[in-house]
This record gives sequence, C-alpha cells and structure tokens, in this order.
Amino acid sequence: MVDTPPRPPDATETAHGSAHDALRPARGFWILMFATIVVVGGLAFLQFLRTPRVGAGRSGGTIEVILPEISSVPDMTLTDQNERKVNLLHDLRGRVWIADFVFTSCAAQCPVITQRMVELQKALVDGGLHEVRCVSISVDPERDTPEKLREYAASFKAPDPANWLLLTGERSQIRDLVTKNFLLALQEETANSPILHSFKFALVDRNGRIRATYDVMTDEEQYENASEILGTPMPADVKSRIIKDLKSVLAEARR
Repeated sequence: MVDTPPRPPDATETAHGSAHDALRPARGFWILMFATIVVVGGLAFLQFLRTPRVGAGRSGGTIEVILPEISSVPDMTLTDQNERKVNLLHDLRGRVWIADFVFTSCAAQCPVITQRMVELQKALVDGGLHEVRCVSISVDPERDTPEKLREYAASFKAPDPANWLLLTGERSQIRDLVTKNFLLALQEETANSPILHSFKFALVDRNGRIRATYDVMTDEEQYENASEILGTPMPADVKSRIIKDLKSVLAEARR
C-alpha cells in the first residue's frame, strides 16, 4: 500500500453536520500518513524486486509481472452483519477478496466509497467473477453493531448481497488491522478530532496476502462535498486495473 493522505473533509465523521472547515485533521495525522507512505513504499519496492516473473519475451509470449506481496492479514476473528464469526485468515482462505474501510454514521466520503464497492461488485458479477468477495470493515466498531451494518448494506442494494461481508470487532483489533496489516492510515476519534481513515481498496489473495491497494477516488473528489459526488462512478482506469489484477491473482492458483 502506498497511501495518499486524505484531505480534511475525507472520511470524517460528520453525523451532526459539522462545518466543512472544522474537519481538518491534526498535524500528527499528516505525520502518520507520511510515515505510512515511506514504510509501505519501501516494503512494496523490495518485494517487487524479488517477485518472480512468468512468461517468455523473446519467443513471442508476454512477460507478466506478478503482483507483489505488501503484507498479510492476521489470524483475527471479527463479526459480520449477520452476527456470524469470520476469521480473516482461515474462513476467507481460498477466496480472493477486495476490502475497504468505512463507518455507517459517516456523512462525508464513506457513502461514496461504499457506493463504489457496490459498483465494483456489479462489474464483477457482470464479468463472471462471482468468486471474488467484497469485504467492508468498520473503523467505528463500537457504534457499528451487526444490525447497523446489515441496515447499511441493505440501503445500497448490492447486486450480490450474500457475497458482501460487513465486519465489526473490538476497537484495538480494527486499529491494528488497518495500521499494522493493511498498512493504511487511521486516526481514531478523540474529544477534539473525528475519525479519519484511508479511502483505499485493498486486494487480498487466496492465502491472505495483501497484494495491491487502489485509490478509488480522484484527488479532486477528495475535496468535494460528498453529496455532490455520490452516485458518480469510480475512475474507469482504476476499476479496469482492479479487475485486471483480480483476474491475475485468481489465475495464480491455476498455474
């Protein structure tokens, strides 16, 4: 993951309609974001250097670069919207999945991110990639009960709701999962600051390895009022790249 710092209004909990300018992250959040970029960028580059290539160039075949391994998910059990226990490492083993991080009371960019997860699932269904699972993990787990997550999912009318997991758990679990495993930024709510988190999607392979992250919002959109961009599609090139990478990872097991 090479995380781009979200701008002030992004991913901010605005349940009470806080003013746009009041949602600026603290200076420490920017420091955290910069450190995350440096660390993850270095890890991804080192992994890329030792990632094997397949195919042959001189014989006319194409050379394919396998996606690097950025990190991996932990042996961690969370609870889904139907109150079932889901272990990220064991229960999802053998499934390729796309993850994002949201919270249900967010009135800023979270609905946009969720709408784009639903958009991606429709593209997967239309493309016959039914085996890919969508996973949304709450960064406000104490408020986001399974019931709230179930209602939240229903409001977005996903084309394959049975294949969309919305997960909640303990706050410390989620914090470690986001920052230590997915290597993304997260600033928890304090008395003076709302929740701030990354808007990226992440691709996880059959073995629980995190292989890529994606900016599903443009830089310009991260400055916009969420209500003005809700319903607009994710950048076409990003969606195309996600689908291409998913096909590559799905094909790895067949090589």
